[in-house]
Amino acid sequence: MAAGKEQFGVVGQRFGRLLATGYNADVSKRLGRDCYDCVCGCNNKIVTLGNSLRSGKTKSCGCLRKQVTSDRGSKLTGTNNPMYVTGKQQGWHTKEQYDFHSAIRKRDNFTCQVCNRPQDNHQQLTVHHKDEDHFNNTDENAVTLCKSCHMRVHRSHHNGERRKMEKAKRDQQDLDIMYAVTEQEQLGSFNDLII
Repeated sequence: MAAGKEQFGVVGQRFGRLLATGYNADVSKRLGRDCYDCVCGCNNKIVTLGNSLRSGKTKSCGCLRKQVTSDRGSKLTGTNNPMYVTGKQQGWHTKEQYDFHSAIRKRDNFTCQVCNRPQDNHQQLTVHHKDEDHFNNTDENAVTLCKSCHMRVHRSHHNGERRKMEKAKRDQQDLDIMYAVTEQEQLGSFNDLII
């Protein structure tokens, strides 16, 4: 549409929180698109594209997004937060967790306990929980590792776990077969007693 004059009867209409107060010829001419001066419900004044108003893309000066985000965040506080447990903040990024990780790195002299590489600008250190319970913050359960050793530990652990699970599944199948045979034998001996 050629910019130049107000079209579509936008002025005076309400679009979400915005009230179109007038056609802005200067901005419309510069952009080559119809633009409107609007006043938001929070009394902020903005200039926006007519297409954005009519399509519903622009509904406020930005205050609506802030409110929706704030409302969404407030719904996840306290007991509504999935990480909430017994009144304490839970998660991996708590101050207690940070302090614990710092103390473990210091205890281990900022050195990987597998390959003995020290921490430097290129080598970051992580804290590995031996039992993989990130909330079990005991000195015996934690060790400082470089990222590559940490990945190797988890890979070997998971490969070992997979082998254990496959073995357990085979053992369970063997047990199922054994129980089925035992039941047949018991039924056979029971039938022998009845007949």
